[in-house]
Amino acid sequence: MSKESSTPVNPKVWLVGATFEPRGSSLYTLRLASHLPALGYDVEIICESADHIPARIRSQVPIHVVPRLQSPLLGTAPLMRLAQNIERPPDLIHSQRLGLERVGDLLAEEFDRHHLLTVHHVAENVAALAIPPEELAAIVAVSPSVQRDLVQRASVPAGLIRMIPSGVEISPHPRLPMPRDPDRVPVVGTASALESSKGILYFLMAADLILSAGHDVEFIVAGTGPDEELLRRAAHHMDIDQRVTFVPQITSFTRVIETFDLFVLPSLEQGLGSIMLEAMALGKPVVATKVGGVADFVVDGEHALLVEKANHVLLADKIEMLLDFPDKARQLSLRGQALVREKFHSERMGRDTAQLYRDVLSLSRST
Repeated sequence: MSKESSTPVNPKVWLVGATFEPRGSSLYTLRLASHLPALGYDVEIICESADHIPARIRSQVPIHVVPRLQSPLLGTAPLMRLAQNIERPPDLIHSQRLGLERVGDLLAEEFDRHHLLTVHHVAENVAALAIPPEELAAIVAVSPSVQRDLVQRASVPAGLIRMIPSGVEISPHPRLPMPRDPDRVPVVGTASALESSKGILYFLMAADLILSAGHDVEFIVAGTGPDEELLRRAAHHMDIDQRVTFVPQITSFTRVIETFDLFVLPSLEQGLGSIMLEAMALGKPVVATKVGGVADFVVDGEHALLVEKANHVLLADKIEMLLDFPDKARQLSLRGQALVREKFHSERMGRDTAQLYRDVLSLSRST
């Protein structure tokens, strides 16, 4: 079946992921997988490990696990065996993040299909994609800052990029932010993959300042990653480990974020900040660094309090401000929640992505 063939009634899309874990790019894939079937697409997930994919998704979406998927040598053979043994080939290949474009390209070449790539973040040292941009039918950028970085750092033609912000699940009935019980110790938390670009060390340094100033606060770090042990040692060295709880064993951030009185995003680099958006959807006041897509969409003092990155003193100051002025925190919560409900609903992300698929398949028919 070639690129010129007619579009099937229910096109099949392969979402090519990697190892699923609690992080924004994994949640993006799971939300697409949840919404696309209702929009007329058959969805299957190709990944290296499905251990953290929720049972609800497992029961609804076929999942193909390919060990060592990202290894150029070890992953190619099982990937090709998968391609040769499926009953119905995909109609589109959609690689879910930067770093998987070579895998998606192999599948696109094997099936003679169009290939799309979503980019959540472009690191400062990225000078090019792993494949020539012209081999892609489209690139999805999750924020204007990612779109700019693709053009300026990776030399991607602007016309190839479609900006579709990541979406979060939103209850039809918003949870109105509730005043915090003044007799209860407040909980300040952050949630992300624990890696250097997420700035968690600055969160711990801010916690140290707040506790040293005599504030009675509990801190939570939710997530796992390569820096976890380093961060635990840092908390112990600062002598704040009795007031900082690490929560690594989670499959979803929602339940732990619900326990927070205040959410902090201390990232040094950020494509959009979908975990922050989830906190805002849950009605949590937010202090965040002014990086990437955060600065594209969030207005300082209206939706959240923003600070310059790598400045734990300012981070601590803004956290203390919202703890000391609960009315201000509630106002931010209400406006932040309204922003997310208007612009970042996962259903909207699904519809916009489905339209992009239709555009690509329509192009196939006319060329």
